[in-house]
Amino acid sequence: MDKQVSRFPPPDHLYPIDISTLSCGLAPAEIAPSMLNATKIQLNSTRTKTSPDTSNLRNFRARYNPAATMTSLLTLSTLVCVFCIAIGQLLFKKAASTLPETLSLMALHTNGWLIASLALYGLTTLGWVWILRHAPLHLAYPFMGLAFLIVPTLAWLFLGEPLHWRTLAGGALIMAGVALASTS
Repeated sequence: MDKQVSRFPPPDHLYPIDISTLSCGLAPAEIAPSMLNATKIQLNSTRTKTSPDTSNLRNFRARYNPAATMTSLLTLSTLVCVFCIAIGQLLFKKAASTLPETLSLMALHTNGWLIASLALYGLTTLGWVWILRHAPLHLAYPFMGLAFLIVPTLAWLFLGEPLHWRTLAGGALIMAGVALASTS
């Protein structure tokens, strides 16, 4: 019988990994032995533990500071993104109202409202990625809740849709929540 070759390394090549060092987003299977700087630390006479090289994790934490605050430029950029998302919703509504009853691919390709809304969403997504590169998600994302107030207000102004007091009351609560969440 032929000897079977295993794709997996023998057990003596496996390194125990401290789970607390995995906050950089790598799964244990993605960590190669070369990444671990296999420095042995003697715990007792019978057991050893491998100490991973955490310099990459320290570099990541130095670049990304979750305790950072939103600068005025980031806050303004975030509000612009939220406003563009709201305008995109109005454009989607206009696109939907101009589509023919029987939907065709040609009708989608020639719908200017749809093309404009998709282009705006694409540009807004690029702006949002830039914001997330510089701002903590837990501070930037609550601003997206403002769209729940902006969209109905713009729909009332430009599309003639009704605006109820409950929408305004809910919007006030959302604004209070955004103010609370963005100050940490």
